[in-house]
Formats: sequence, C-alpha cells, structure tokens
Amino acid sequence: MIIGALYLMFVSFLRIGGYESMVSKFSYSISSTTLYSNSTCGIPNKNYFDLLRSNDSDFPWLGMSLGLFIVSIWYWCSDQVIVQRALAAKNLTHARAGCIFAGYLKFLPVF
Repeated sequence: MIIGALYLMFVSFLRIGGYESMVSKFSYSISSTTLYSNSTCGIPNKNYFDLLRSNDSDFPWLGMSLGLFIVSIWYWCSDQVIVQRALAAKNLTHARAGCIFAGYLKFLPVF
C-alpha cells in the first residue's frame, strides 16, 4: 500500500506540474456542484496551506493537537487490540519492541 501510495503521489505531482503548481492551482479548485445553498461551500480558505491556524478557524491547531493527543492515548493505551498484542508477546522486550515498531509505522502516512 505504501509503494502504491508513493507511486500515485509521484504520478500526480508529474501530471499537475510539481508541488509549486499544486499550491498555486489549489486556490482555483472550486466545486461545480454543492449540496447546500451556501455560496462559500467548496471555496478554499485563504489560509488553506497554513498548518498553524488561529483558534477561531475551522481547523484550530490547539484543539487538533490536544484532541489528537487524547485520541492517541486512548488508542494506544485502551484499545483492546493493541493491549492484547502487547500481552501476547513472548516477554516485555518483545512487547515494547512491537509497540514502538507499530508507532513508527503510524508515522509513515504523515510523509
């Protein structure tokens, strides 16, 4: 899946003209149909490539950081699938190594 996603990313960047072209063309990507009668539906915000946005925006960085932290704690510490995998390990070293390896795998979609 990772190889297929990387291939798709490279082919997409080649067809659009690179990263800079994607950034410049994205502001013109307006939906041709909308489900609602809102005139701003489908129009990208002016800060569409800013990761750190203000707290009153539609994607606040503080809420996302704290919210993702809480969800990550729940997933890695309370989800029974992860807990059972750690409990089924041969010893404590294998359990730790398995959790750390799975954590590294979770970083791959970011890149």
